[in-house]
Amino acid sequence: MPDVPISQQDIDSLAHKLGRLEPELTESEKALLAFMFSVAADAIRRSESDTVASPLVSLTEQQDAPVVVSVQTSPSSIRDQFASAFTPARPGVKPVPGSIGPGSRPAE
Repeated sequence: MPDVPISQQDIDSLAHKLGRLEPELTESEKALLAFMFSVAADAIRRSESDTVASPLVSLTEQQDAPVVVSVQTSPSSIRDQFASAFTPARPGVKPVPGSIGPGSRPAE
């Protein structure tokens, strides 16, 4: 699996694109996205905890990018991955591990 570094600019760009899409989303779609973001945030918080770790998210202090994602060499389309993730017993979604570096945390 090749590593793909995700910069803060990438995160900001995707947030901007999602913001433009928001007016077109139904309340159910917004709720589903909020749920997905909550799951991601929970996995990251668990990775930062000494007691419970996520098998998909690791915390590193030696990383130049805020996030590094290990992707498959030939991933299916985003559409197919999304549909598979929320369809019970539908094959095709493989966990994608990633690491969160110190650059991703807000300044304290």
